[in-house]
Amino acid sequence: EVAKLIMETEKRQEYVFRAPRLKTPTKPDAQPVVLIACGSFSPITFLHLRMFEAGKDIIGLRRPDLEVIGGFLSPVSDAYGKAGLAAAKDRLELCRLATENSDWIMVDDWEASQNHYTKTLKVLEHFTQILNKDRKESEKKIRVLLLCGSDLLQSFRRKGDWATQDMTDIVSHHGLVVLERAGCSTETEIYENPIIFPHQNNIIVAPCWIINEVSSTKIRQFISRGLSIRYLTPDKVIEYIEKNHLWREFEKQYPPDFVQHPILDK
Repeated sequence: EVAKLIMETEKRQEYVFRAPRLKTPTKPDAQPVVLIACGSFSPITFLHLRMFEAGKDIIGLRRPDLEVIGGFLSPVSDAYGKAGLAAAKDRLELCRLATENSDWIMVDDWEASQNHYTKTLKVLEHFTQILNKDRKESEKKIRVLLLCGSDLLQSFRRKGDWATQDMTDIVSHHGLVVLERAGCSTETEIYENPIIFPHQNNIIVAPCWIINEVSSTKIRQFISRGLSIRYLTPDKVIEYIEKNHLWREFEKQYPPDFVQHPILDK
């Protein structure tokens, strides 16, 4: 047990924050912001990537007081233990492959390297601390915003999914950039939630101008059935999945109608 603890501690100590694509702010009157997407990414899809672009676009269009200088994918650790969750090392590599041509989206492995499930609030606090630790007093503090789909707002109202204080802190201390999903009224979700309604000014909504219903769950099902997943995720992601035989056995472990986690499996 002692040896195991030492190994786990050393693993966490290996973490090094890297932000090679973080931009230098160009708008002196705007607060720099970084978008954080938490999730399983098992596997990552084009919808995950589109969320970043849509979030950045809507901030540029409607929030002149903010400037997006970067974005991070933060995959959950293996300790989350959900059905269909590939090993963290594989999911991290898939995310890196998917974003290798982006000039502002990056992948961070802090959350994935933990030996326990890390709450979303703790992830946002991690990024806030590490992004601002070396900033000068004359520089504006970098604000961290949680990038998510509107189904996350729905989960805020489900009993037992979120701690009340976590919801309050996420919306009041950080903020949300929400990509609307077909059939989900974001404005209604905000209005009907007495915890987040007072902080609605910290919620930026990106309209669903193009409907995209691709999901990690569907991709895993396609793989297990021997169907093509081309054009659902980047080609290099597909090549890695095929080379490493990921999710081919998924249907043998779980029935086709197995219900996946609605929040982390965007």
